[in-house]
Formats: sequence, structure tokens, C-alpha cells
Amino acid sequence: MHFHPSLVGAKALLVALVLSLCATSTAKSEDIINVDTSGVAPQYRFAFDQAEAFWDKHIIGYSRLLPRFVRRQLGDINIVATTPFIDGAGGILGSAAPTRTVDFAGGAVDKFGTRRSISISQAGIMNFDIADLPGLQTSGDLVDVVMHEMAHALGFGSLWEQNDVTWADADDVTQYRYDGHAMEKYRQESGVTSATFIPLEQDGGGGTALSHWDDDDPFFNQTTTTGRAELMLGALLPAQQFVSGSTFGSFADLWFVVDGINNGEQDNPIRSGRRPPKTWGGYPDWLSIRAASISAVPEPGSLAMIAVIAGFGLIRRRR
Repeated sequence: MHFHPSLVGAKALLVALVLSLCATSTAKSEDIINVDTSGVAPQYRFAFDQAEAFWDKHIIGYSRLLPRFVRRQLGDINIVATTPFIDGAGGILGSAAPTRTVDFAGGAVDKFGTRRSISISQAGIMNFDIADLPGLQTSGDLVDVVMHEMAHALGFGSLWEQNDVTWADADDVTQYRYDGHAMEKYRQESGVTSATFIPLEQDGGGGTALSHWDDDDPFFNQTTTTGRAELMLGALLPAQQFVSGSTFGSFADLWFVVDGINNGEQDNPIRSGRRPPKTWGGYPDWLSIRAASISAVPEPGSLAMIAVIAGFGLIRRRR
């Protein structure tokens, strides 16, 4: 059988085009986090690049369990990083929070049949005390600290309440809910197969309590056994940092698709025009795009703005 050379060339071009489009689509779904490091001292930007690459590798899209009209509002998550002076070396290492979210009250049903509200970060801010960065770089902790704060900007701890993934027990102690991807992973990892909640940090005050895993939990804090500590504790411990399946599961519970957790729920962001709000699942609720109280990028020298951000954001301290 013989083929005309021009036909062969056309077919080859078509195949190459299809492969190119597929590659572009895949890359887009695996790269939804963008970090602006123009406000970061140049010698530290490598840490932000590594942290962004880590979360982009694991957070690969948005859940198909989301109502379609919510997914139409979702796109890249743009995070602004700055390195101002906060309180000097040895105190607050950094703070972070979402600054814009897509919200839908009381609408979606998750994998476990639980009807939950939706709040998904679409923009955030991270601030790191310039006085702490040299020491963090020397100790090898800088990338871990940036990864930690980036997780808060993506919604870890900062959007738990808005997504109904925390609850208060009989003693009014707030814990991570007893169902969900994170709960499944915690039972597997900790060996406590009968666990009905994931213990949250109750101490440390605003910005630390109720937005981190509990550093009294022997699975999350293994400094005296294996010499390791989970990345999302409220304090930086002198131990090797690790990221648990519980943390990845928490992002899955925040409507992201996390590689190895809920890949079957993956759907690329749909970037078409905005649709009017609709009811969904029988609930007469509404869709909104909410801007947090902080929307402007602060100047590093603006101490008043820095103080506001430190109070608003989720904070990690050195222990």
C-alpha cells in the first residue's frame, strides 16, 4: 500500500497537533497555582518556586462533585508573596490567607453524602518575616515554611469552617469532621481505625488554634519517636517535616482533586462567561465571589498593613 507524500505529511501534522493540544490541556490541569514573588527578596525566591511546584504536583484540578455553575467560576489561584519585617527573628515566621474565594452556601453533596457549603480560594497572600529568612535558609527549613503558608493561602485551615469540615464535640472542642477524605487517611496513617475525628490544635491563639493539626497527637508529632513532624502543625518543630495523607485529604475535602486521593473527581477549570446564580440540590442558595478584607498588596514598609495581615492570616510560629 502506498500513501501520497502530502497526505502522509498532513496526517503527521494532524497527529502532532492533537498531541500538542492534549499536552497543553494536561499541563493546564496540573498547574492551577501561580505565585507572584516580585515582592520577595531575590535570594529566597527559589523556595517559593519549589513550594509552588510541590502543591501544583499534587493539586491537579477541581472536583466534579461541584455544581457545574460553580466550576465555571474557577480558574488559576493567584498568590502574592512578600517578605516584610514583622516582629524580628524568632517570633512569627509567616502568615497567609485567601483574599478571594468562590462561595456557594449550603449546596454541594460530597463523596460521603454530606451536604456542605462551598468556599474555594482563588487568590491569596503570604507574608514572611525578612528577619527570619536567613536562619530558615541556613537550617534548611525555608521551603517547608513557605509550603506551610502556601497551604493556608489555598484554604487549609483558613476555609475549613466555611466548607463545614470542622465540628464542635460535646465538650465544645472543635475538631476535623468524622467523615471525608482526610478522616479516611488519618485512620489509615495513625493506626487508630476507630477514630471519629482528627485532632486539631486548640492552643496558640488566633491564627494558630483550630487551623492546624494538633501537635500533641503522636502521629502528627513524631519528634520523640521517628524524628519527624507533620508540615501543618502550628509551630515549627526541630524535626524532619513530612506531608501526611491527612493533609492531602483535607485539600480533597476542600473541593480540589488531589493526585492519589480523589483523581476520579478531576475536572479542568471551565473559563467561559459567567452564568447567573442557580439553586442546586433543592437549596435556594446563591453563588458569590467574595473578596476578603485584604485585597491590596502591602508595601513592605507599611507596618500598619503588616499588622492587619498578621492578625488576619494564619500564622506559624517557631517553637
